[in-house]
Amino acid sequence: MLVLSRREGESVCVGGGVVVTVVRICGNKVRIGVAADNASILRAELREKDEAKAAEKSRTFEFETTLDDGELRLERPAA
Repeated sequence: MLVLSRREGESVCVGGGVVVTVVRICGNKVRIGVAADNASILRAELREKDEAKAAEKSRTFEFETTLDDGELRLERPAA
């Protein structure tokens, strides 16, 4: 991880056309602006939540149940 010091109004350019700018510093809070060409921007906690949902979905299976001659059958439906 690269750690940089920036003052209010200064920016950092990241590959792929991403620019991070320090918009305002107020006490122990820093407001930043992020601009990106052709890239989505998502807060880390939301990305982690989306990844957890995707992982849970991949572990979940749906089955069709049928009762055939008194025997219960479970079959995965065709995708």
